[in-house]
Amino acid sequence: MLCKTRLPKVLYAMDHLTQLSITHRKDVDFSAVEKTFMESNVSLASVVGLRIQCAGDWHFLVKACPNTEKLILRDSLHCNRLMEAAGELKKLHHLELFSDTWIGAAVHCKQPSCTKPRAYILIGSRSSRTSPEH
Repeated sequence: MLCKTRLPKVLYAMDHLTQLSITHRKDVDFSAVEKTFMESNVSLASVVGLRIQCAGDWHFLVKACPNTEKLILRDSLHCNRLMEAAGELKKLHHLELFSDTWIGAAVHCKQPSCTKPRAYILIGSRSSRTSPEH
């Protein structure tokens, strides 16, 4: 638990951190990490590359990295707050979404509305599509 509550402060202290990748097992509860991020209002302004390789609503981490240019998300199509946070990234130019189950209508509605990524990549087992300039 100590690690979960110290993570925002440790990351904030890394003022030259440009790439951040998060992953965890599916059975791990990360609610303490979310609570600590939300309470501490941490901004990781130096992060330009963010990869979230685990299911769950990590919207708080995306919001903490406002200068993200490249965002990679895995199994997150169902997380509306996360996708909304991604849509608010003003500098985003590369977005990759990975999912094992793609549904066409869901993909269409999940495109970030506030940004126009130069690269928008969808990868998964049922369908795969790369689309430049939207």
